[in-house]
Parts: sequence; C-alpha cells; structure tokens
Amino acid sequence: MTSYVTILDYLGVAPFTATGALTASRRQLDILGFTFLGTLTGIGGGTVRDLILDVPV
Repeated sequence: MTSYVTILDYLGVAPFTATGALTASRRQLDILGFTFLGTLTGIGGGTVRDLILDVPV
C-alpha cells in the first residue's frame, strides 16, 4: 500500500515539474534554468498540494 501511495505522490508532483520545465522552455533557458524551475515548481507545487489537503508538510 505504501508504494502505491508513493507512486501517486510522484504522479501528483509531475505536473508541477512539467509546468516549470515548460516555463523554462518558453524563456529559452539553459539546462540549469530547466533544472532550477522544474525543481522549484515541483517542490513548491507539492507543498501547496499538501497544505490544501491538510497533510503534514
């Protein structure tokens, strides 16, 4: 059951990471920009999701 929840968690974070990567693409950033924006939005989006669902962050 735990691995199932972990997989769902990763699937929930993936759209936020993709959003950051698409933003980096539109701004024509290099690989460092892609990595930074993808990580920032992935972590930030996951945190916001946890706060909305009232899950301990």
